[in-house]
Amino acid sequence: MSKGLSPLLGALLLVGIVVAVTAMVGPVILDFAEEQTETATDKSLEKADCTRAGISVKKVNCTDGIELEVMNTGFQELTDFRLQVLHGGSYHTYTFHGSEEILPPDGSRRFVNESFEHGGAEEGRFFSETCPAATRRILDEDELSC
Repeated sequence: MSKGLSPLLGALLLVGIVVAVTAMVGPVILDFAEEQTETATDKSLEKADCTRAGISVKKVNCTDGIELEVMNTGFQELTDFRLQVLHGGSYHTYTFHGSEEILPPDGSRRFVNESFEHGGAEEGRFFSETCPAATRRILDEDELSC
C-alpha cells in the first residue's frame, strides 16, 4: 500500500504556500501601484499648469544661424526651448544655448542657434519642451527667412 499526503493535508499545504507568497509579493506590488499613481498625478498637475503657459517670439538676427527674442507671456516657468521647422517635407529640430535655464513669467531672453538653415523653411513652431502647450506657431516663411 502506497503512502502519501491526504487530500486535506495537501490542500492546507497549498493554501499555506499561497498565503506566504502573497505576503512576500503583495507589498512590492502595492508600492509599485502607489508609485505609478503618484507619477500619473504629477504629470496631470504639470499638464494642468501648462494650460496657463504662453510665449511670444521675435526674430532678432540671422547673420550666423538665428537669434530669437522670447518672452514668457504666461504664468508658468518655462525651460528647454526648441525650434521645429519644416524643410522640404521633413521636420528639423533646433536647440538653443542656455535654454535649460528657467524663463520666469513676464521674463524675456535671447536664444541663439548657429546651425539653423535659412533657406526653404515652409513653416515651424517654437516651443518649450517642458511645457509643450507653450507653443508659438510660425506659418509664414518670412518669419523664418533672413
